[in-house]
Amino acid sequence: MTSRPARQRALLRRIHLAMALPLLAYVYGPATVADRLQLPLRAAILPALAVSGLVMWQLPTLRRAMARRRPESSG
Repeated sequence: MTSRPARQRALLRRIHLAMALPLLAYVYGPATVADRLQLPLRAAILPALAVSGLVMWQLPTLRRAMARRRPESSG
């Protein structure tokens, strides 16, 4: 079962913003916090932010392409 596109966009947006919070702590936090966040940011958070941003950007195009390729049901 798929969710409505608006609901899916809202969920992706919230996830993207939640993943950006450690980046804000890294940039604006004290040096001790920045040191602890350096490896997780480089290994997981920044790549995840990039992927979620690309998905949000290209999801409408991907949906249209999938709809065109979907075979018609025989009745």
